This record gives sequence, structure tokens and C-alpha cells, in this order.
Amino acid sequence: NGFKILEKNYRCPLGEIDVVAEKKGRTFFIEIKTRSQSYFGLPEESVNTFKQKRLVRLAQWYLKGQRLGDIPVSFGVLAVTWKGCEDPQVRLIENAFTADSVGEY
Repeated sequence: NGFKILEKNYRCPLGEIDVVAEKKGRTFFIEIKTRSQSYFGLPEESVNTFKQKRLVRLAQWYLKGQRLGDIPVSFGVLAVTWKGCEDPQVRLIENAFTADSVGEY
């Protein structure tokens, strides 16, 4: 999809970011969610407001630590549904939410 992966499993005192990537001058912070059953909904539905706020705080930590300042960022979700022997279904939601929509930044 044209992404350049900058970090995988980036860890800091606040937690972990699954993927930090760059695409067309924008930095993406991507949460990966996998489900094998749909009992509890789709994988992307588990990225609730609490997790969104946490990812925004992690992104702020990352940007400060990398001294990237005020650059354009996006928050995405990579949703994987894997049912037994079937091939996984993968959906990338590039702009799943914004920092403003969760009351951060």
C-alpha cells in the first residue's frame, strides 16, 4: 500500500505501538488487531476510545523522542480476521480516528 515501515513493536514506558510507518510525508501509527471468531465483534471494533487515547499518547511520546516536532500524523487499524484453515482477511483502515476525535493533542 505504499507504506515505509519505520518501527515495529515500538516500546516505551507508556506501552507499545504495533507499527509506525510513513506514506507520502505523513507518519502513521497503526494498531494491529486479530480475531479468529466474531463473537466479540470485528477486530477494528476493539480499538475503542480508551485504546485510541492511549495510541495518541504513545504517538506523542514517539514524536517527542524522535524530535519530529509538528508533523502530519494519522492513526490506522490493521484488522485481521483468521478463521481456522481459511486465508486471513486483512483490512487496513488508514484514517481510523484522529487525535482531535478522542480529545487529545
